[in-house]
This record gives sequence, structure tokens and C-alpha cells, in this order.
Amino acid sequence: MRPVDLAIRLEWIAVAVVALVLYALAGVSWWLFALLILAPDLSMLGYLAGPCVGAITYNALHILIVPLLLALAGLAFANPMAIAIALTWVSTSPSTARWVTGSNCRAVFRTPISAASAARP
Repeated sequence: MRPVDLAIRLEWIAVAVVALVLYALAGVSWWLFALLILAPDLSMLGYLAGPCVGAITYNALHILIVPLLLALAGLAFANPMAIAIALTWVSTSPSTARWVTGSNCRAVFRTPISAASAARP
């Protein structure tokens, strides 16, 4: 494994750990966490409409900007449910951060990730 790949994996592990610690400090039910942990993966249902739609929907729900904005809104409006949902969402994104599904739609992703990885020395 290249050092940069290791650094990226460690970074995502740190993001997940911080999200879990913040979730624990928020005092929200762990049952809610268990209920929501796989919710972003429901985006894989987009593959029923084809590989391009599936790649777009899956990747759209596995980026950090939306849950971070949700967490900020939860803090701004003192909404613990929004914060809990955002932290659960953030903790699931690192596990699928490689966006392998993006390689299924060449119209959206010009260079497939698998081809780009294979071309590296």
C-alpha cells in the first residue's frame, strides 16, 4: 500500500471515530444509531434504474458536505435529532469513501477509478 493510501485510510478512520465520540457525547439513543447506520446505503437502489443513476445516487449520499451542513443546522437550531442523524451519516461515509461505484458511469466520471488505480506505478 502506498503511503498516501494509508494516510487517506487513517484520515477516514479518524473521521469515523470523531463522529462516534461526538454521538456518544450527544447522549442520543444508540438504538437510533443502529436504525440509521445503513440508511445511506439505500441509495444503492438507484442501480435499479441503471449503473449511471446508481453511481450518482450512491455517491451523492456518501459525501460529507450534506451531513456536515445538517449537523450545523442542528447546532444552530438546537435540534439533537438532526445532530444525531448527521453524526450517524458521517460515521458511515468513511467505510465507503472510495467511491468504487463511480466507475460505473463513464458519462459522469470520465476516468474510471479502477483504471486510474491500475495506471499508477
